[in-house]
Amino acid sequence: GRGQTAGALMGLFACSLFLQGALIYADRSDFAAELIDRTLSNQASGFFEAAAEISDLNQILADYPQAMSEFVSEHARTHPPGMILANWATIQALSRAEWLAGPIASFVQPLRCIDLWLYNRPAAVSAALGAWAVIPLLFAAITVFPAYGVASQLLKGYAVQLAAVLAATLPALILFAPKSVQLYAPLTLLVFWAFHSGLARKSLGRLFAAGVLGSLLTFFSLGNATLFVLLLLYGFFFFLFTSREKNSGALWSQDPGSLAGQLLALIAGGASIWLLYWLFWGVPPWEIAISGLDQHYQLVTNIRRYEWWVVWNLFDLIVFSGWPLFLGFMGSLVLAFRYWRNRRLGAVDALAVTLALVILLLNFSGSARGEVGRLWLFFMPLLAFPAAQFWRHALPGRRNSA
Repeated sequence: GRGQTAGALMGLFACSLFLQGALIYADRSDFAAELIDRTLSNQASGFFEAAAEISDLNQILADYPQAMSEFVSEHARTHPPGMILANWATIQALSRAEWLAGPIASFVQPLRCIDLWLYNRPAAVSAALGAWAVIPLLFAAITVFPAYGVASQLLKGYAVQLAAVLAATLPALILFAPKSVQLYAPLTLLVFWAFHSGLARKSLGRLFAAGVLGSLLTFFSLGNATLFVLLLLYGFFFFLFTSREKNSGALWSQDPGSLAGQLLALIAGGASIWLLYWLFWGVPPWEIAISGLDQHYQLVTNIRRYEWWVVWNLFDLIVFSGWPLFLGFMGSLVLAFRYWRNRRLGAVDALAVTLALVILLLNFSGSARGEVGRLWLFFMPLLAFPAAQFWRHALPGRRNSA
């Protein structure tokens, strides 16, 4: 029943928070102080200090491509203004709610009792620091809800519950708390939910919404633009291989005008936030991309050997996605090949093929030379759905396996 499902999802939500907290506590028994330190650290995070030092937001946004190279943190130097803007907005909101900022600041400040930088700033800064020490953890825990929604669209039987469990306990999702990348996991699932349902229902509104959420993700991190490659590949395979009654969903039976309209809706949504930024602050998107990629090349790509990471990327993916999920995903590719030969490829099988191609593209392009357990987190929850499909077939009728 719905009540039982809601209770189970809330249990997974609480489980995620507990696991994140337990791992932080294992690193340092002063749990709250460790959260604050990680959030403020320019090495571990790097967005909050840059946001707190903004005196003129409009000036920063107008000159952002030039300002990127001047940030202290490597993360701020290689990312668009999305995360800095989100941190700044939190500071501004709390500065207008002193009744809330005061109590939070009185808890946060003693955790960094010798930090003159923090004490010399308004209480709203300390309060916002406390808020951003918790927000990523909550987003990571919330991932289970859109994961269940997507699973309900793609899967049947206990594979739906199993996919939610695999997504909620994804090692990469709970290990890196509190990190901005934890925000990407539930947002990616919402993007995919809107995109898949938009394709299935030919809903331009949902496809546009998927594009807007994807645009927001790219405004947080340029690397998230890979999500649009994933969506386009999935849409191609969805129409090419999957079919409903009398092949009415096959690619060759689609109206070209309808396909063009759906593609334009996605593109319009995907460009929306960047076009607004360009309109109001006069900064073309490619200037930020060029500056960010240049900084990334200097700080990361140029100093890491390509051939080493071609091997290490895949090993890292196995470790940080978890053995049950990764083995299930590999098994799903075997199932997809079998279904393709029998002309029975479904949407979740199309997703498995799409993810495999995206992983190979990211790996052999040389663009990912670093902690892919963190950098690839934006699409890792999607691996849970093909994996759950495989385990449902490998363990037929064993409902307790979920």
